Amino acid sequence: MDATAAIRALAERGVRVTPLSADLLRAQDGTLYRIARRPNPAAVRELRDQHPDVTIIAPVVRTTAAMRELAALDGRVMLITQPPRPSESTAGKRGPAPRTQWAAARALLAHPGRRWSQRELAAAAGVSSGAVNSALNQSLAPFVRMDVRWSVVDPEGLWDWLASVYRPAETLTTYWWRDDALDVQADSVVAADPAAVLTGDLAADRYFGWRRPEHAMFYSNLGAPDMAALGFAMDDEGGHTIALSVPSDKSVPAQATTIQGVQCADPFLVAWDVQRTGTTGDHDEAARMIRDETIRRFARV
Repeated sequence: MDATAAIRALAERGVRVTPLSADLLRAQDGTLYRIARRPNPAAVRELRDQHPDVTIIAPVVRTTAAMRELAALDGRVMLITQPPRPSESTAGKRGPAPRTQWAAARALLAHPGRRWSQRELAAAAGVSSGAVNSALNQSLAPFVRMDVRWSVVDPEGLWDWLASVYRPAETLTTYWWRDDALDVQADSVVAADPAAVLTGDLAADRYFGWRRPEHAMFYSNLGAPDMAALGFAMDDEGGHTIALSVPSDKSVPAQATTIQGVQCADPFLVAWDVQRTGTTGDHDEAARMIRDETIRRFARV
């Protein structure tokens, strides 16, 4: 389910909303909207009964008679249709996503040469110590070594393994446009929300100094700042200058690093976001350059 479709649909109806979490939106008049993660009649009724003062949004690929009847009888249920997601290979991707393993791998890659205690790695990854112990002795075992402390012995293999299995956590994303320098736009977002975590193009430029940014992307677990008050107009994925995402993955802010006064996501996540959000045709090459530079930093320590 793409929750961003709900924001676009509300905007088309003249309703501007601000994300408060990955599934809760607030309109300028204070009206609250909650997005149904399971948009079927039983789940929507349950959600409606749990939140009597909230309008329930049900994003569906196709409507059923039961859902149409529910929306017709209850003004607090809103159906929004959205296109199906592009198909992708599911090989090796069944079952719950092992996010604690991926968070530990991202933390290891972000700190070349560091030797870790299990507790330190858990804190840096934003996950539990038990989860890190399991990851180090299972999926991460071929890439790390224990000699009093844990260290990475195969950063290239670790990066490539993570890239082959990683799937981003679901996010709620809004797109915004303003007609001034991208650095100035990003600075205004950070001033309004100091906890915002920069990723993608502009973060790559902050890390490595060579990526020419197309647009800026931020993660914020606190919800987006009031972009309209900052002079931004809501846009779409094709024309935006700033994208704001509310992640469900708590390791994103936990692993952020301050660079030039701005919280930046870890290098693996930056490369992943460059690759999936780039529009100039060189995003795959840019992601590889981030990978290669990160691996070279291990060789220098």
